[in-house]
Amino acid sequence: PCTSTTNMAQSTHKRKAANGHLGITEESRMLNSILIKMVSEIDTELRTGLRFVFTIEQPKSADVTEIPALKMLTEREDVYRAEFSMCWFGVPYQKHTYIWTNIKPLADALNQRRCSKDNPCAYFNRHEQVKGNSDECTPFPPQLCALIKDHVACHVSKRRFEPYCLPCA
Repeated sequence: PCTSTTNMAQSTHKRKAANGHLGITEESRMLNSILIKMVSEIDTELRTGLRFVFTIEQPKSADVTEIPALKMLTEREDVYRAEFSMCWFGVPYQKHTYIWTNIKPLADALNQRRCSKDNPCAYFNRHEQVKGNSDECTPFPPQLCALIKDHVACHVSKRRFEPYCLPCA
């Protein structure tokens, strides 16, 4: 269902202000339902104060940050939205992407990987175009997976000696 938020698919899904950025297709409705459930669970876990980490990835499209569930996440002080380019992780296409997380160092590291003239990747000025089907650029590049894994492991290991119990009322 994530393809309902890509720029290439907007002529079909029509996530626009007029429909609250919810889209008009069954695929859009499915993703909205998943996001609502996921954000509700994340909100519950973050409010308990227990050891919990998360990431949510979505392609950067014009209005993806206006989808109500993602907008709600962005408004939390303990959630960070990173914007980066997949080409920084060894793939030949640029694919601008968002990740929401509660690990600030991960968001900071990703925010440093936006491909531009001032911050070029290895493919700068020769990125491959993704036309039609975006399936080839859907899998996370191994370098991105390693970065996320390293930051999650670091975050979790720093907290391993904290008491694991519900906060006192």
